[in-house]
Amino acid sequence: PSVFAAAKSAKPGIKIACYTDWTINQLVEPNTVDFFHYANAGVPFRSSTIVSELIPVITEHTPELTFIHFDDIDETGHANGWGSEKYYEAISLVDHEIGLLTDAYESAGILNDTLILVISDHGGQSAGHGFTNQKNIEIPWIATGPGVKEDYVFSSYLRNMDTPATALYALGIEQPSLWMGRAATEAW
Repeated sequence: PSVFAAAKSAKPGIKIACYTDWTINQLVEPNTVDFFHYANAGVPFRSSTIVSELIPVITEHTPELTFIHFDDIDETGHANGWGSEKYYEAISLVDHEIGLLTDAYESAGILNDTLILVISDHGGQSAGHGFTNQKNIEIPWIATGPGVKEDYVFSSYLRNMDTPATALYALGIEQPSLWMGRAATEAW
């Protein structure tokens, strides 16, 4: 099961949002997400569309689990190269958008109770990714929220599959036994 299905199974009343600009909708099981938006507005900068649609959901409905996918940085890397000036501009834009979302959580009165994870699904080089070198496999994995250690650098190896396990851990939900990921509990 996905993180959405696992959360709904454990807490049927939980409110879940999924806002994306990448075609992950086929991975979302029916009746597991309460608020869904696929921003297929074309490039560049669909992240602004996601954020403008999501802010009212945060402030009016305060979902307990929200998944957001910003593809602007990846698309800019493919078009202009990882590490290019435009690539860093895309990172700055998404950083700004995350700031707007943080403001929305604060406005809703739930920022101090919210775990925020900022993670990339892969690195890159030149105008591609998928190679098996450090530039491609090393990613940022940033966490902030209640009880999370400030300025902590993980000593263990983290994988993307650890992210949903960590989200469920923060929600007090036991992860499905068949999951291979493990919660990044050393962050607390």
